[in-house]
Amino acid sequence: MKMLLDAWTRSKMYETRKGETTQTQCDPSRNHGIAVLDRYESRALPPGRVVDSGGHTCLHLAANAGHSHICRLLLNTRNVTGTLLRAKDSVYRWHALHHAAAQGHADVVSLLLDYADSSSDWVSVGPTDFLYEVDEHGRTALMLAAQNNHPGVIRILLSSPNSRSCSQSRSNVLTSEEPPTNCEVNAVDVYGRTALHRAVANGHAECVTLLLSHGADPTIRDFRQRQVLHMAVTGGKVTTLSLMLKHLIQQGKKQGEDPTSQAARDLLCPLDQYGFSPLHFAAYRGHLDCVQALLNVACYERLRGNVYTPMHCAVQQGHKECLVLLLNHFGRSYLSTKDAEGRTVLHVAAMSDQLECLEEVMRQMLDDLAVCSPGSMNHGGILNSLSNDKLSPDKLLRLASFVGDTDNVGHTALMVAANVGATSCVEMLLSVHGSLRIKLTNISSPQSSDTEDVSPELEKLSHVLSLGYRDKDGRTALHHACSAPDDSAGLAILDRIDDESVITHPDGSQRTALHLTIASGLVNLTEALINRGADFYSLDTEGRIPVLAAASSIRVANCLLISLAAMFPPIGGPVPENPFVRASGSLLSSNKLSRKSSCHTDDGRGQSVEKRVAVTDNLGAHCNILMTTTIADQGNTLHNEVNEDDSSSSTPPLQGPSPYPGSESDFF
Repeated sequence: MKMLLDAWTRSKMYETRKGETTQTQCDPSRNHGIAVLDRYESRALPPGRVVDSGGHTCLHLAANAGHSHICRLLLNTRNVTGTLLRAKDSVYRWHALHHAAAQGHADVVSLLLDYADSSSDWVSVGPTDFLYEVDEHGRTALMLAAQNNHPGVIRILLSSPNSRSCSQSRSNVLTSEEPPTNCEVNAVDVYGRTALHRAVANGHAECVTLLLSHGADPTIRDFRQRQVLHMAVTGGKVTTLSLMLKHLIQQGKKQGEDPTSQAARDLLCPLDQYGFSPLHFAAYRGHLDCVQALLNVACYERLRGNVYTPMHCAVQQGHKECLVLLLNHFGRSYLSTKDAEGRTVLHVAAMSDQLECLEEVMRQMLDDLAVCSPGSMNHGGILNSLSNDKLSPDKLLRLASFVGDTDNVGHTALMVAANVGATSCVEMLLSVHGSLRIKLTNISSPQSSDTEDVSPELEKLSHVLSLGYRDKDGRTALHHACSAPDDSAGLAILDRIDDESVITHPDGSQRTALHLTIASGLVNLTEALINRGADFYSLDTEGRIPVLAAASSIRVANCLLISLAAMFPPIGGPVPENPFVRASGSLLSSNKLSRKSSCHTDDGRGQSVEKRVAVTDNLGAHCNILMTTTIADQGNTLHNEVNEDDSSSSTPPLQGPSPYPGSESDFF
């Protein structure tokens, strides 16, 4: 490097003698006097100010690589090379100190801080500002060192004479046993996070200890109101979590706070802007060791914060072990705790398609009722427990109430599972519902004398557990399954339906299951509903029949209706008044329609030829016939009506090509 600088110096002297030097003015307001130039323009710049495509100078690259001798050379010759200590790159707006601290080059960091003390770059702002200069995300060199686990760099930065409120010099930092205190370590980035947030989140215990000993505040909140405890459990860093808990407990004792007081709970169990505690985050992430560490603290004896409990969080993500640990600590009574939308853990397990957690919730409930059979960890064992003779009427009512519990809009766990297409959970809940209904029917029989006072409740629970139960929108579990991403859950429910009225009954918007499954594009379920006698002509509140349910708007539905009417010639017989057509009067007033007939006639040589037929027909009549013809009309003959002026046409009648309008042979 020294040889290159000498060669550059000699070349500049030679160019000066020849008068070939080109003066290039740099805008000091742009990138601190550093500009990206092409190879011809850069020849006129000193080497310390030439940058690459990322805006990195020679000093940036040397500091990033840890070449302290090159950094020293560049800084010693800065009057010749034009090296600027405060120059920033164009990637993250880092200067050389950021690069060195992020990579853990303690010797380079120390060198840069020494030069910052005497650098003319800082005559207007001072060397302290160099130490706490931030990048585009508001990060200081201290934050980068803490984030990347460089305790040696942290010691140097915190012991700098330029560091605010520090009395110890860098030369004594490595030999000192007692680190300085009350240093400026609580600077925050644009997200409100300190160096301590970063060290804790990444599990850097030594860095955490250093920062705490220098006065780092563990109660500072970021832009989501989350403290360092939230950061520790989110990443599953049990080492730094335990370290922080110990520090906070000691801090509370110094202040004379009781471990179970409100002040201690605020300190050890902080809540973010949504009311979630560190225990919520640990359960959601499934960090069992972090959950256990938190539960060992006295202020976690009872739940705190958002009503979407840690049990809800664990079940949502399928962390069965965390669920068991939480229930063993807080008690099984929290199985029935509802969140803000009225959902229990059973609802959350069902809607998240977490079959193992769903089975565990059922097992915990059965175990709480003391009717849990051996091997009830799986589906079959749970069903065996439901047939247990120990299941008294009171226990049965409690279990049925839990399984059939509804949320704020009347959804059972079966409904929410069907709505998301959680087929495995749907199948299990169908079996549980069926077994419970049988037990409820048996104990409510006239021969049973134990249910005289609970008969109305038994009937209500039996109805809720049936497939005919409707939520506040009038939808059954089948309706919800017809809106699922796939049709497997709907097929499972359809197989269990014995009452055909459940299939044809509309919801609050007068939409049947066939409306919803066609709108969702579920082919297999649509076919199954048709085979079970679904109504093709049921109208919803917008006047759509099921075949038009997939239309994006009423106007599109009307266009489809008109097109369908034009595709089919009218069926013989009286034409009733059409209640279905919602098209405009101008469209329906047209009484003539020319179309190319889809029929074929034989030309006498065994060849099929198309015949163009002029059809006069009232469009409303076509629509009426299309909408009112039932499957029973499949034997009727389709006729071509000809124009009155062309009444002498002898076109033969056409035979109906399909058993009902809209069959697969017509549209596909």
